[in-house]
Amino acid sequence: MSLEARQRVLAVLPRQGDDTEFEPRRARKVRTVTDLLSASSGQEPHAVNIVDAPQAGVALHERSVVLITVPALDLLSKEELTALVAHQLGDESTSRDRVDSRVRGDRPGLRDRAHL
Repeated sequence: MSLEARQRVLAVLPRQGDDTEFEPRRARKVRTVTDLLSASSGQEPHAVNIVDAPQAGVALHERSVVLITVPALDLLSKEELTALVAHQLGDESTSRDRVDSRVRGDRPGLRDRAHL
């Protein structure tokens, strides 16, 4: 995703509940996630938004922003949080590959991915 497209996505996310101040324990977890995103991305890494919401959750928004709620940040270890973010990225990658296979009419490629 281009930098301009990502900026458009970030612009529509609500600012209320976007947590940018972290205690050291939370900051270490966020840094671990951003390190993973930087290492796994062949392009501009995903943005990370910490959201003050009542439920624990980790999601990928518009293929460019990782959303992590404060309860998820508090409840999960660094390893668990990293695993969930990696899972979200894998889901996005698999979805993109399936769409690409459909566009190309690549039936064998779709069959290979059917088990995913």
